[in-house]
Amino acid sequence: MNEFIVNGRTYRYVNMNAFEAHKLILALVKKLGPAIKTVSMDADVSALIGAFASIEGDVLEDVALPVFAKCSLSVDGSPLQNRGQIDAAFTPEDVMDLYEVAFTLIKAQVGPAFTKALTRFGAHI
Repeated sequence: MNEFIVNGRTYRYVNMNAFEAHKLILALVKKLGPAIKTVSMDADVSALIGAFASIEGDVLEDVALPVFAKCSLSVDGSPLQNRGQIDAAFTPEDVMDLYEVAFTLIKAQVGPAFTKALTRFGAHI
């Protein structure tokens, strides 16, 4: 079990298996390709939100929500794996925390793979 803290709340998750991580990378490239080119995995959340605003569809629902479920994400001991649980855990006032949670979890799952791939192909991040 892994954990991280956002705004004083503790989020716990398990790592995805290799095949699920592969599918996540494909979804990220397909859905977020234009935005990924403009930011790095080390970018802050506000830079990512700005880049993702230009993307068609709902990145949180289409990409992050399935990752929440596959990683058995919880917040302070309560599951955070479907829309109802997300709505119960977050308010409009702290929606930025939700974005940070999504980015942090996705980065933890596939960030090292992106870094390794970019390094192997000579890119600098």
